[in-house]
Parts: sequence; C-alpha cells; structure tokens
Amino acid sequence: MLITTDASIFEINPKKVIHPSSRNDLIISIRELLKQQQQFTMRAGGTSIGGQAIGEGVIVDISKHLTNIIDFCKNKKEIVVEPGIIQDDLNLFLKPYNLKFAPDTSTSNRAMIGGMIGNNSCGAYSIFYGTTRDHVKSVEVILSDGGLVEFKELTTKELDDKLSMQTLEGDIYIDLLLIY
Repeated sequence: MLITTDASIFEINPKKVIHPSSRNDLIISIRELLKQQQQFTMRAGGTSIGGQAIGEGVIVDISKHLTNIIDFCKNKKEIVVEPGIIQDDLNLFLKPYNLKFAPDTSTSNRAMIGGMIGNNSCGAYSIFYGTTRDHVKSVEVILSDGGLVEFKELTTKELDDKLSMQTLEGDIYIDLLLIY
C-alpha cells in the first residue's frame, strides 16, 4: 500500500487513512481525532526522506481534495492556497504574473505546500532565495486543543491581546516570548 511509505526507507502500516474533502471536513476530522485521543499523522505529498508522512495511527491525507488556490492578489503578490497544492502547480499558476514560490525543492513536481511548511523545505538556491518560511506570510493551524488559529505577524496591540488569552494559543505566544 502506497500510504505505508514515503520517500524515506521506513514502512509503517497505519490504523486507518482518511481523505478530508474540504477545509471544514479537515477541521472536523482533526477535532474528532483529538477528542478521541487518536494518534494521527498529517500527510501531503510524502516526499520527505525522514518518515514524517507515515505513522501507526490515522493518516490524514490532504493530497486528494485540499489542492486548490483559494485567493490571489496580484498587486500584493499574495496567494492563499490549500495545503495539498503541488509546488509546480502553484508556480504554473503564478508564471503569467512573473511570480514564483521561491523554494527550489528537487521534488517540486510532487511536493505539496503543507508538507513544505511543516519541513521548512528549501533547495540548492536557498541561500539566495530563502526557505519556505521566508515566503509564508501566515498559516492557519489546528492546535492540539482543537483551537483553530492563524499565525501571522502581529501588531503590538494584537500581541498583547494574544498574551492575555487563557488558552493554548496564548500559552504558545508566552512561550515564544520566553524563547526569544
């Protein structure tokens, strides 16, 4: 079964594989897995060589349905995508605008943005063009408590508001301040 392997040397049989069909389906699925305390692994293209896309629990495969471009603002040079969009497909869309998602991964014809963000993918020209994190303005994530949050650059007021939250999101911001 293809889902038992990725580009690594490892092979692990998952308990189950799910393919969320939409953003809302993904959110509901992750929250349900968290509620049931199920072990799960997110999977995009499976191109990593470290085994991050396989696991014994539930595989949440976003590669089938969550592959769309949601919004594009040519003037701001900003694009909103789902995590399963393939890097080459994104760059093909951007080419007429003389734009490109810069990380030059060797697996660009199958690497998906969600996995690239998770691994901070780069390539041979990353010294010049930067890594994935250098080109991501914000990311929407589901935290381990089920909270849906967007991580992005904040104003001082927004940061103060986040630091006063009595939630996992607030704790994350406090921890980040302690680190930096």
